[in-house]
Amino acid sequence: MRVPPQPADEMLAASDWSPVTRHAAARYLALQGVAGGAWWLMLLAWPHSRRWFFPDALSDAGIRALAVADISLFVVGSFVAAFLLHRRPDWGLVATAIVAGATAYATLYCWGASVTTGEAWLATALMSAATAMTGVCVWSPGPVLI
Repeated sequence: MRVPPQPADEMLAASDWSPVTRHAAARYLALQGVAGGAWWLMLLAWPHSRRWFFPDALSDAGIRALAVADISLFVVGSFVAAFLLHRRPDWGLVATAIVAGATAYATLYCWGASVTTGEAWLATALMSAATAMTGVCVWSPGPVLI
């Protein structure tokens, strides 16, 4: 007698990914982690570069507070998701979905800052692209929730 699948088995579709799709998503997420880390290094090492990415009214303390969340969720999260997509695809899909949510939240923050201040449109454009690409990584095998 066959045991019916459990609800959790139906929710995680990463095992249905082709190896090519899974590895492409992992490579993109690793690249995203590198790019995000390099971006934060630039912002922290060369404060004059911040004017391209943040509204003038945002204080240094505000930027450092954003750095903690962004480095933790966007940079480290991207690396963790990339690693898990190689080692544990089902957990990798969950990690990628978490990164996608964090990226979408950061993008909404950027849009709000740009619309209300008329500044920092470069950050808004870059984060919008990152959100779209991370979303593709989540949805490429099919939706997470079936």
